[in-house]
Amino acid sequence: QDCNATAAAVPEPWCGTITDIGTKMYDTASACCSKQLSWIDSATCEEVSTTGAAAEYVPTEKWYYSIDNKCVQDCDTVGTPSAACVSPGGVADGNGETLFDTAALCCAKKFSFMD
Repeated sequence: QDCNATAAAVPEPWCGTITDIGTKMYDTASACCSKQLSWIDSATCEEVSTTGAAAEYVPTEKWYYSIDNKCVQDCDTVGTPSAACVSPGGVADGNGETLFDTAALCCAKKFSFMD
């Protein structure tokens, strides 16, 4: 958002200055996030873009590929995980991990080269 064009005496913390006239402009944070930052969780991107800070991430219990070469669930590993979290891998935090509804889908997409 280019806030230099506003009459605000004190600009909001998320206001920036456009330094490159070739910069693509979007009408909403949502549109910008989906077109330019699609690897970031859309809700996180929009929150940071509009408020300057991300809301606390809430784990989804969906499945993602772990650096340990297995599919694990997006669950908080501090304390006792919920009953739905059968393979906790820690909080994915919405920063680009592809989340899948089932372990089978995760494995099919991430380990398609294996039987």
